[in-house]
Amino acid sequence: MSKQVMDRIEYLVLLVAEFAAHNRVSEAKAYRYLNQYGALALCDKHYNVMHTLSVEENIQTLREYCQRRGGNLSIEQNPTAGLYMITTSCMAR
Repeated sequence: MSKQVMDRIEYLVLLVAEFAAHNRVSEAKAYRYLNQYGALALCDKHYNVMHTLSVEENIQTLREYCQRRGGNLSIEQNPTAGLYMITTSCMAR
């Protein structure tokens, strides 16, 4: 595999991991969410620009992109137990 392909894969893995951490979900759930709303394809298509931006900026961009396409990833705190409940929902396209 070429170095360019490996760099791109590593960057996508990094974004999924950081998106998961930022949103307090598993990496598997973050991957499914980003893939479902086309954000991974967006990252692949615009890798040459995106990898020059900060990870934080890209996470916000991915979140907004998914929301515009019907995604909703939210974190709700249960005030009685002090626990977090992760919820996702999708709207019909």
